[in-house]
Amino acid sequence: MASSYFSHDSNARNDDKIINLRMKYGMEGYGIYFCIIERLRDEPSYTAKKDYNAIGFDLHADAEKVRNVVESFGLFSFTDDGECFYSESLNNRMAHMDGKRTKRSEAGKKGAAKRWDSKAMAMPTKTDSKAMAMPTETDSKAMAMPTETDGNKTKLNKTKENKTKDSLSGGRVQEKSAFSRWQEVWGFPNAVAQQDLADWVSEFGDELVTWVIDYAARRAVQARAADKYLDRVLTQYREQDIKTVEQAEAEAKQHEKTAKANAPRPQRYGKQARQETTPDWAKPDYKAPEVSVTDDQQEEIQARLAALKKLEESKSD
Repeated sequence: MASSYFSHDSNARNDDKIINLRMKYGMEGYGIYFCIIERLRDEPSYTAKKDYNAIGFDLHADAEKVRNVVESFGLFSFTDDGECFYSESLNNRMAHMDGKRTKRSEAGKKGAAKRWDSKAMAMPTKTDSKAMAMPTETDSKAMAMPTETDGNKTKLNKTKENKTKDSLSGGRVQEKSAFSRWQEVWGFPNAVAQQDLADWVSEFGDELVTWVIDYAARRAVQARAADKYLDRVLTQYREQDIKTVEQAEAEAKQHEKTAKANAPRPQRYGKQARQETTPDWAKPDYKAPEVSVTDDQQEEIQARLAALKKLEESKSD
């Protein structure tokens, strides 16, 4: 399945060219378009001949609609001789994907060659065979494993139990392969993830890749983002020359410490106390400003006071 994979944007339907296609042919045209993209993905050069009858027969679609989808909306490009067509978007995606896979494969081969050095892993020669000879019957007694009668049953069981337990040093899990750990965290890996895991284990080693999977699990990375997350982390390890779990743990602690220091402080919520200022007229030392009144204003005031007095007297009668 890995050979048939290609990336697909979740908002492809909102592309201007796709919108024009959907306006003309609806979701039928949209389906024809992506079926053609899938056919191109399966071609060795990601290019197909303009045999619209054959394509229409394969897709159970009208050949004229197929021709219009290919030629009328600017979704495809054509070779110089005009006999074949291709998708520039698909080609760009596949070039990135093919280059990435090649880079991983080369890095994996280099890592494997470094670890499995022919001199370090050479088989013993005929001269050395005596030194590696199997123990004789006489020696076998001295090398025999302790039995239950030796009183070591409890000790042996405890040792076996400790090997199978998780020995965490920042989350490291022992005695588990990267593949099985992936399956425990995110389920059975698809073909792309399996190939990526094989490349990563070949380059970085099973223990380090397993540790990264556990670290991703503690950070609640979802299954759909697992492959990209590990690729990003291990690419960083390659750039930083991180090769051991101890180095990865130290880098993770430093990263978490920096992230915590730079995290914004939580905002405090609640009703703030209302602050009011005392007006000048309410202050103890307040003095009313002096107001000058003209003679005409004084006469008007006296006339109004006289009218009010007269009104009060009439009410009392």
